[in-house]
Amino acid sequence: MGTLMPLRGIARAAAAMLLLFAAACQTVSLDSARDHKPGNGIVAFKFVTNSYLTVIFQDHWTWATIADEAGKSFTFTAVTEGMTRSALYVGSVPPGRYHFTGFEGKLAFASAKPNERLGNFLVEAGRVTFLGTLIEHANQDRFVLPGVNSRTYLLYDPKPSPDGLTAVLNILFPGLQGVDLDPVTFIGWDRRRAPVALNLGAFDFVRRSSRGLIDPVELADGSIAFGSVLGQLRLWHPDRGWRNLDVGLNRGIEAFAELPSGAWLVGGEMGMLRRSFDHGASWHDVKSDLPYGVVHDLNVLDGGTVYLTHYRGTEFALYRAAGDLGHWERVQSATFEPAGRTWGSAVQGLTTRVHGGHLYTTLPHSRLAVFDPATRRSTLHDMPGPLMSPLRIAPDGVMRGTFAVFVAHNPYLSRDGGGSWHGANITRYAHMPGFRDKSFGMAIGVPSLTQRRSSVLVTRDGGTTWSEAAAAPHVGLRWIGFSNRAGVAFATDDISRLYYSRDEGRTWTEDSVPPPGAPAPKPASQSAALFPRR
Repeated sequence: MGTLMPLRGIARAAAAMLLLFAAACQTVSLDSARDHKPGNGIVAFKFVTNSYLTVIFQDHWTWATIADEAGKSFTFTAVTEGMTRSALYVGSVPPGRYHFTGFEGKLAFASAKPNERLGNFLVEAGRVTFLGTLIEHANQDRFVLPGVNSRTYLLYDPKPSPDGLTAVLNILFPGLQGVDLDPVTFIGWDRRRAPVALNLGAFDFVRRSSRGLIDPVELADGSIAFGSVLGQLRLWHPDRGWRNLDVGLNRGIEAFAELPSGAWLVGGEMGMLRRSFDHGASWHDVKSDLPYGVVHDLNVLDGGTVYLTHYRGTEFALYRAAGDLGHWERVQSATFEPAGRTWGSAVQGLTTRVHGGHLYTTLPHSRLAVFDPATRRSTLHDMPGPLMSPLRIAPDGVMRGTFAVFVAHNPYLSRDGGGSWHGANITRYAHMPGFRDKSFGMAIGVPSLTQRRSSVLVTRDGGTTWSEAAAAPHVGLRWIGFSNRAGVAFATDDISRLYYSRDEGRTWTEDSVPPPGAPAPKPASQSAALFPRR
């Protein structure tokens, strides 16, 4: 293990590094090689929200604070570049024993007060202490851990693994280049000093109950695949229920595709791109020369050519690869303004759909990129406003979406591939309109600031008229879609419960039990919860 040298060029990564707070609340900014002492150690850990609104507000968690045994505090700012459901914290601190004192964010509910008896860990000079992943998990559904009564708490990974940390640090922190970080020493938690027995069963249970359920894809066998946090692929079948697959990297899954050969692809944050030839039993990296960033969508065209949507910071790019996926060709790129995010646009602001052999990508904020694989040409169209719900393309090619226009969320449609947009004949409180065929479709009616209930709306004439079919199964639905093979409509909510209907939306059944083989852990002598909700 090499000795950490003074970090050069660290000023370029100042926004991603830490602020040093003295006990008297005097702030010192650790943003240059002058501020870093060779005798310090490096602390790194990941933070994942596996709770309510996980996929929308991760960027609102902004800093974490630790303190040494003398009470001196160090505040780490979150790094979210190339991440969607995780945050990375990295900083330089003097050697010693530390514990967490809090996680804070931009919103009122983004705050967690730790139990200061827990979370004791050791930092050594000239070494990297990697604490693995901290998981915020909320008791807001049936995934309740015995002996834990708090509404929200954090669990730590008792067996931290590097998960590509060295490469990520060198990419995100230019000042670390040239410093010997390989092999990194993963000291992790000081088990001798921690007063609580680590509950491995609790950690595994929370991981297998990972949330997200974004952008479902139907498989050949009728199962529906959802990406989720913590490297977990969730599969649901209308008749067989849930399955859970671990893709081997503890990263959020944003994209899934089934290839004509039957192989599976998953993509996600921190440059993750993996393939399985055995239906998820084993996974292999196929990132090849793809740069660091988020793989947000995967689509298959041209008899097997794979297209993926990729972004990092404010740069979007479309890549494609054929055959063994050994080389990724950049075929389209664009930049977008880093404007303030609106409700929901953190996820829906960048989405690629396929129709008629073309790829349609919605760009933050209010642009639509259309790529023609045959000519390799792309065009840009203006959308009515920031996209507030996923863009949907019906079988007849009509595009529908809800956009933030004049403060309100208004539904629009386009019949010419995004070239022009017109107000849709549906209430502006109807979200996520999707179509099973040219005639039948569903939407969720969400009254705003009224006493009316949320409802399921249906149309049988291609969207010309809509009527209420039933009360919505849940107020916080994030997606509504159809299973072609089973004739089932389904919807998911903010905490990954799934509801399905076999009678065109008139009645709904909830299916949110843990996947088979994932029983709740036995109670430990003390809870593994680190941070009870304040």
